[in-house]
Amino acid sequence: MQVLHDLPGENIGHLRLKLVWPFAESLLEKFPNAETFIIPEQNLGQVAREIERHVDGAVIPVPKLGGALHTPGELKAVLEEHR
Repeated sequence: MQVLHDLPGENIGHLRLKLVWPFAESLLEKFPNAETFIIPEQNLGQVAREIERHVDGAVIPVPKLGGALHTPGELKAVLEEHR
């Protein structure tokens, strides 16, 4: 969420999944014009693979193991890399 506050006016959004299975593919309809999905996960990319099954755009998994959260700086770097 910090990235959204740090980059106002950018054409970015977020989706917070509370339940992974069954996957709520209807939630992806909130992003009809999305070209790229950046998926930060605290696992090996299971949600990214599920999203790939339901969208036509690029899906960029950003896994992070060990329990640490992704920092805003890490997420901004991924965003800049894939613009």
